[in-house]
Amino acid sequence: MKKQLFDLTIEEFTRVLLDYPEKIELQFNGYDENGKTEEPDTLIGTYEELNNFAKSYNPNHVCRILIQSTLSHHFDYEIQLNRLDIYNYLEHITSNFHDERIQIVLSEMDYFYTMVYLEDIEKEVWEKYQKNGWEIPIITYTSKITGQEEAYPDFIAMIGKIFPYRETMYHIAISMLKRKMQKQEDNVSYSSNIYLN
Repeated sequence: MKKQLFDLTIEEFTRVLLDYPEKIELQFNGYDENGKTEEPDTLIGTYEELNNFAKSYNPNHVCRILIQSTLSHHFDYEIQLNRLDIYNYLEHITSNFHDERIQIVLSEMDYFYTMVYLEDIEKEVWEKYQKNGWEIPIITYTSKITGQEEAYPDFIAMIGKIFPYRETMYHIAISMLKRKMQKQEDNVSYSSNIYLN
């Protein structure tokens, strides 16, 4: 399903920025000749992957019809954004960069980024490093509790090796919002100083 830029939810917008389309899970139940339910078949993939799979069947095949019917209710993530598109969306969703709305959008985007995207992408990157036998970069921290050094995989370096530019547009959007908040804070403190003098 195609959507216009301003129709995107914050999660959909964030997924587009991160080039991280939603995974869709479809389950098909079949019946044998005796009418007993067979083990359900499950398909998991992005909109594009499932659509391409459906196209491998002829147009009247039941699998193609069912998959395309289901996909008609999902966003296809086939949208390219430039910096002006990002600015326009953020201006729209925050009602001309209203301070409270900026904070809400920042919070929603950060939540998706840390709780969904990073968790999934770290798992994907870890598996790719393991599969290819690459050396895992390590980063050390001094524990504030024990005072001892602890070593952890450096996921930032790992993600940077496999997906070097994937997060660029996301960070551009976050920077835009933070700059707008900073400008508003600067304006408030300046106007406060005028009235105090």
